[in-house]
Amino acid sequence: MSMKRLSVLLGVLVIFSMVLTACPAPAPQVVEKVVTQVVEVEKEVKVVETQVVETVKEVEKVVEVEKIVEVEKPEEPVDRSGAWLDTIVIVEEPSSDAAISRLQTGDIDLFAYTVSNKEVAAKVDADPTLGLQILRLLQ
Repeated sequence: MSMKRLSVLLGVLVIFSMVLTACPAPAPQVVEKVVTQVVEVEKEVKVVETQVVETVKEVEKVVEVEKIVEVEKPEEPVDRSGAWLDTIVIVEEPSSDAAISRLQTGDIDLFAYTVSNKEVAAKVDADPTLGLQILRLLQ
């Protein structure tokens, strides 16, 4: 089928669907009828007597239950050596001077970066509480 025929068919289909939706729906017709009918029914009623009998039985039953209990073994003490850390917090401190001040107050424990400022290096050398350890690389 050519494109021209297909587009004409599609256009006719769109127009047809628009015409169908534009038509009003027929109004529903209301029909009213009154129906009256009397029906007489005769029934026989049977009376039934019931008796309630109550019996009580005593039952004794011994049930043996087997339960498996797991016993936890106490942990053996371990002789540990070295550092065992509970938490490691890593903080970035871009300023060398601020990092040295934080080391002195105990806010941080380690500053692993090179210090190129001579004044800050002199401050580190002068403070005995910092416990300076210098790592020199072989050249």
